[in-house]
Amino acid sequence: MKYSENDLDGIGVVPNPYYINHQNQRSPYDAQLYFTKLPKECTIDIYTMAGDLVKTIEHKTTADGQRRAVQVWDLISKNGFR
Repeated sequence: MKYSENDLDGIGVVPNPYYINHQNQRSPYDAQLYFTKLPKECTIDIYTMAGDLVKTIEHKTTADGQRRAVQVWDLISKNGFR
């Protein structure tokens, strides 16, 4: 599916920047990032600064009438590492 610039406006990541000692994070095992204001369907690719693929998330909203959605990532890589 193709999206216009207007469709992609407002997409965000929370918290940004992410700090490992974030006040709402009780332990390293409950760490989460939130991708916000996503279109109904999209692919999220997460890379390291060196350009290595960490994780691919296929996002699909099933709720009818919901224009924008949130996807949660638990910071676990495609290889199962935190």
